[in-house]
This record gives sequence, structure tokens and C-alpha cells, in this order.
Amino acid sequence: MVNECFNFINGESVPAKSGARFEKKNPADVSDVLGSFPDSGKDDIDVACNAAAGAFKTSWSMLPAIARGAFIREAADKILSVQETLVGIIARETGKTFSEARGEVVAAAEIGHYLAEECVRMQGNILASERQGRLVEARRVPVGVYGIITAWNSPLAIVARDLFPALACGNTVVLKPSEDAPMTACFIGTLFDETGFPPGVVNIVHGKGATAGEALVENRHVKGIAFTGSTVTGAKISARCGQLLKRCSLEMGGKNVLIVMDDADLHDAAEATVRGAFSMAGQRCAATSRVLVHEAVHDEFMKLLIEHVVSCESPIINDRQFWNIMEIIDLAAEHASVACGGHVLNTGKFSKGYFIESTIFSGVDPRSRLARDEIFGPVLCVFKIESLQDAIDKANDCDYGLTASIYTKSLKNTMDAVNKIQAGVVYVNAPTYGAEPRWPFGGMKCSGNGTRVPSLDFYTDLKTICIDYNSCDAFEEKEVS
Repeated sequence: MVNECFNFINGESVPAKSGARFEKKNPADVSDVLGSFPDSGKDDIDVACNAAAGAFKTSWSMLPAIARGAFIREAADKILSVQETLVGIIARETGKTFSEARGEVVAAAEIGHYLAEECVRMQGNILASERQGRLVEARRVPVGVYGIITAWNSPLAIVARDLFPALACGNTVVLKPSEDAPMTACFIGTLFDETGFPPGVVNIVHGKGATAGEALVENRHVKGIAFTGSTVTGAKISARCGQLLKRCSLEMGGKNVLIVMDDADLHDAAEATVRGAFSMAGQRCAATSRVLVHEAVHDEFMKLLIEHVVSCESPIINDRQFWNIMEIIDLAAEHASVACGGHVLNTGKFSKGYFIESTIFSGVDPRSRLARDEIFGPVLCVFKIESLQDAIDKANDCDYGLTASIYTKSLKNTMDAVNKIQAGVVYVNAPTYGAEPRWPFGGMKCSGNGTRVPSLDFYTDLKTICIDYNSCDAFEEKEVS
């Protein structure tokens, strides 16, 4: 019997009002159905937003920040206490290895612990005034209800990255998780319920982006949207939030670059490239997609790179994305050289799911779809470069700017690269990973709108408070408005 899961609204588990449901399958074994989930619509979102608005007004925003931090710390502790259960859910739901899933669980807990401590430091500023007898303070205050729309590939860590700062700042939340990762979100609802958060502070509504997601953006109670997903969808959300004068934080796609200079440790660079490109079958926003290799070491590097490549242990998330990637690979193979891979994996342990070989192309046209579009799969392009400036020019000749890396032993190369590469995170002699839980993370250009998470600025307003404790009559007022 298929496990039936529900929305989590105002502290209660409830079905979608329409009764509609959808099923989620294990991408590594499509015969394994994890459960059925509510296919929610506008009515469900409205109920959740009403609950969040009520909780914001009557309970959560009224709590002292330190008290909110205690709730968040307990939730983070709870994540660690049920770590193995969460690892199993995430691995089964996304196809991640147990090691990758465990790393995500620990990261989510670390984000929670970090934000709990930020509650202790939730301070404003005392501002200078030209007037005697005046005390002026700039104070952080919560905004209201936030809608959080998340991607499937890190279904716990991405939620934690936006949920915990929103809560720390005194806001309430309606979460619309990806329909490709609903089980983790269901478990999050249980976790927050057991931790004792007031009803309505955290609400979780399952459904599709075109229905539940759109309704969340449109709801009048929602003051801001935090979105993680594709650039196309993010652009639509940003435009609508602009029309509605709502806050909007976007963490979107990437075409992340790794530069290998002629003085690099080629073994380290090759290993880092494989880890960056093919872990989780390349389905990471920070995955290495382009490698720019100095012509003097190109051939040697390619040999080492292919030696390091192993079969992808993680499946593609669903059949639609699987066939989309294979179409891109097949079209690219007509115009570029396939250095390795390029085929479906469908025998032995790969026979029940959506698996594709780790694939490397060389001789790619820099203007082609393969070279410029985010593929979100185990596909890597290798290009020759003549110099560091050539590499920087090629790296920046892209619509995206999320992460980048350079392998070099030269301090000058390092500083030129980190100063000139247009990316939100730049690594030196390390793979193109995302960021540690305490670091600002986000992208430039089409990878994001400049908001970095976890960000207290996005989740708070600044209120200026002016107290005149002398008579106002003796002063001439100056005002800027």
C-alpha cells in the first residue's frame, strides 16, 4: 500500500481541498513508490497563508529573538537526533549516495545552530544625531509571511538555508517544496510539530509550481519569496514580485567553470573536476560544467581526467529530465568529440532507474547550447585556453555566474582570477562546491539577483526610532524625505 502524506497547515496534517494527489518514485528504482502527496492549489495556499499571517501577528513576531533562537536550536538538534532516518529518506527520494545525504543533513543542522546563535546577536545600531537630547536607534524588525519555493536536489539543506533565517528574524513561513522531493518536506513538518513551534509558524503545502507555487507568489499575505530553481522560472517570479512590490531572493542556475593553468597540480585538478562535475550526476547548482585548460597541459590533463572518471552512482531525478539530457548529448555528439561516456546505463545495478554515463566533450563550439546552457546532468565540456586572460574572458562570456574555481600555484594568477571572474563564489585549488553553511551563497547575472543566503537583510526591515527627551520647541527641524 502506498504511504499517504499530507500538507502541514496550522499545526495539522490536512489533504488538499480538491482531494487530488500525485505519486513520487525512487529515481534509482522506478518500481519503488515512496508515497502519494497532495496536489494542492490556490485554496490550500490561501489557508496556509492565513495561518501564517495569524501566527505572525499573535505569537511568533512577538517572541524575543533569543526565545526564537531556542526553538530553532531545538529543531537543529532534532535534525541530528533523527539523522539516519533523514539520510534514508533523502537518498531514496533524490538518488543521492548515503554519504552525500548525510553531508546534507549535517549541513542543515549546522545552519540551524548558526541561526540560533544569530538570534542572540539580533542587534540594531545606535545612530549619531546632530541634536542634543535625542536618542536614535536603527532596529531590525520582522517583515511578515515569507513564501519559500525550493528545488529537489538538496531538499533539506536548501529548506534550512531559507527557513531558519526567516524564522530567526521573526517571520512565519509557507513552504512549497519541489514535487520531486516531497517526502523530506513531510518529515520536516513532523519535526517542527514535535519541536513545539506554535501552530502556523511553519506551513508546508505540496503541489506543482504552476498552481501552488504561483498561488504562493500571488497571495496578499506573502511579503517576500525565496526561490531556488531554474532561471526561467526565477525570472517569472522576479517579474511578478516586482509588480506586486514583494521582496524576492533568487538562487538559480549555473554554468560553472574550473580553470586549469599550466602550473597547476594536474592530478588534484583532474580529481576535483570529476568530483565537481559528476557527484550527484551533475545535478547540483554548483556543479562543474566547463573546464578551461591551458594548451600547454591540455593533453596530459585530459588523460588524467578520463582516468579519474567513474560511473555515476546517482540517477537522474525523473524521466523528463533523463530524456532531456540524452537529447542534448545526442545532438552535441554530432558536432563535438565525445572523450568518454555519452550513453544510457541500464544493466546490473543501473537497470531499474534513470542512469546516464559520466560524459565529457571536447572540441565544443563555444556558442552552442552544450557550452552555454545549464544541463543539470553528468555532462562536462573541456576547452583549451592560451592564457589566464583568455580563460577569464571565456569564463565571463556566459549568462551565469554562480561558482568558479582556478587551479594554479601562482599568487598573481590567483589574485587576477578572484578579482576578475564574475561569480558569487570563487575557489582556488578546490572544486566548484557551493558554500559552507555560514558563508554567504548566491550568484551573479542569471544565477541570482544578488541576495545572499543565509541573509538577515532579506528577512528584516530596518526601523528608525527617534526619542527626543528634551523640549522640541527650541530646535529647527531638518528633514530628508
